[in-house]
Amino acid sequence: MAHPNFKQEDIIRVNFRNIEKKLKGRGSQAPWEQEKGWRSKPLTIGIPLGIKQTKATKAADVRIQVKVNRHDDVQYKVEHTIPGSHVIVGDLHYRSMCDVIRETFSSDPASSRFHYHPYEETWERENAPPGTPPERVYGELYSSKAWIDEDRKIQFVPLPEGDPDKDVPRVVAAMSIALDATKLGQFGTSKAWPVYIFFGN
Repeated sequence: MAHPNFKQEDIIRVNFRNIEKKLKGRGSQAPWEQEKGWRSKPLTIGIPLGIKQTKATKAADVRIQVKVNRHDDVQYKVEHTIPGSHVIVGDLHYRSMCDVIRETFSSDPASSRFHYHPYEETWERENAPPGTPPERVYGELYSSKAWIDEDRKIQFVPLPEGDPDKDVPRVVAAMSIALDATKLGQFGTSKAWPVYIFFGN
């Protein structure tokens, strides 16, 4: 705008919001939500009503919830999956974990140093008596028994002939999830509770 050739009349009827939507590819007004597939929805919590449930009503609720989760038809309308009196406490900003995995594994420079295949780490003591087995060392996630077992399972999952993913390498994406309150400013008491994801690979 400080350029000598700039003319204010050239931008009077320009719809900058529409241009921004086209550039971002989304219709959201929030800048953080326009990046990398972020979404927002109201966060609802349930306040207990103080009504004690019997074993029969608990079992019925579980059966209904299983049907809802499977998208089966239910006999009556389920008002909400959260029990109790419903209160909206704000917005939950989130993005798909699959998108995070896909983006990190495909374009993050750190992924070139990821461990995609697990291994057992052992240590042999010097001057150990003959026949002493090596000692198993547990240090990283990718050398844990759980990872090795999961890796073995996914390698042998049968896929039908002609499946496009049949010859794609299969690896474990290990995610450590943490949550902590964060102050939003130097002054005031406003807080957010971001969920941090760390890859164990």
